[in-house]
Amino acid sequence: MADTESIKTGLGNELERSAVALLNTDRGGLLRIGADENGNPLATESVELVRCQIIDRIRENISPSALGLCDVVVEKREGAPAIKVVVASGWEKPYYVWYQREKGCFGCIGNEVQPMTAQMISELRERRRPILLGNTPSPRRGLTFCDLQIYYLEKKLKLDDGFKTTLELLTPDGADNYVAYLLADENGVSVKVAKYAGKSKVNLVTNDEYGYCCLARAANRVLDRLNAENLKRKKVDMIALREAVINAIVHNDYSSNAMPTVEIFSDRITVTSYVGLPDYRESFFERCSMPRNRELMRVFLDLGLVDELGSGLKRILGAYDKSAFEFIGNFLVVTFRFA
Repeated sequence: MADTESIKTGLGNELERSAVALLNTDRGGLLRIGADENGNPLATESVELVRCQIIDRIRENISPSALGLCDVVVEKREGAPAIKVVVASGWEKPYYVWYQREKGCFGCIGNEVQPMTAQMISELRERRRPILLGNTPSPRRGLTFCDLQIYYLEKKLKLDDGFKTTLELLTPDGADNYVAYLLADENGVSVKVAKYAGKSKVNLVTNDEYGYCCLARAANRVLDRLNAENLKRKKVDMIALREAVINAIVHNDYSSNAMPTVEIFSDRITVTSYVGLPDYRESFFERCSMPRNRELMRVFLDLGLVDELGSGLKRILGAYDKSAFEFIGNFLVVTFRFA
């Protein structure tokens, strides 16, 4: 596909097929829905119900799980209500419509959604990478989730007794996984915020750790600190900086034991995360989104820390150009220079 694909689809069986096709691409894309199953324009009073039905269908009818990879958004198009589904490129390809198994495996050929051949499916399987955090057991037992439950209640969402299953916080064996560990009230993970007196790392002023708690809470604490710093300086676009911090936390490769870092210098702020894979860089700016940790992405979407799948990069590029991004070894460094 060239850049981000945009497919116009309906609410019939083609919905799942189109979503699967984008999940199986290298960049993801957009599904645009402006009519109901009968071809009639969506009604304003029912558009939210349709949005919820689409979420349920993506959750129930696509395998492997596409939770955290599809963001369903209500929008206005030409004055009429419509729905946009932002679909990320999946890490567990091939994806398929579960009740059709391999016959339900689709891809984008040109601008059309087409069934994939056996050879194409085989090639995707060879490149498939497991979702490490979801399959990795938590290093601690007896995890509690009071902070996570409070954050969900603030969004008028309630975590029931089965929330670990719903949010995919369990390994295939039913134990708490590493995502659960990251979102628990206590863990061994933190985000470092270091401040220096000059343009180099010679004169360290403060070196603070924000974490050892629910990762959503740690993210909010880091953002509060940076807001306070920016009030003094007023030289950095805070919306872009916020997106870079959230992206670093959500997309960081925690299996490497490298944690996101924010560094404040006299002339710039840098946000560093460990991304690792070379092919992640090659089409970095072209991807709609490719969450490394889709379980984390799903929770951050629920909590409003992420407004829309794939929106973070666009917001950063709205204020800074591509030169702000630099890959150094296996790390991605985003630099925000003061005006």
